[in-house]
Amino acid sequence: MLHGLENPDSVVVLDDLLARKVAIELKLAVTGTAGVLIVAKDRGLISEVGPYLNQLQRLGFHLSPRHKASIIKKAAE
Repeated sequence: MLHGLENPDSVVVLDDLLARKVAIELKLAVTGTAGVLIVAKDRGLISEVGPYLNQLQRLGFHLSPRHKASIIKKAAE
């Protein structure tokens, strides 16, 4: 978050809900891991977000089925 405060044109990548709330209160541009994956797909860097979400879950990243479905829908998969 400090990087975002020191670099106002940057986007802060945060997945922790409390950290996101604080960053938003500080008027920082915020995205999460899923947002980074969607942008990567939109830019043609990856073909799908689903396999990356699956790998993140295998590594212990918490993602509810409902949120996962929402991300996949936003990614148009």
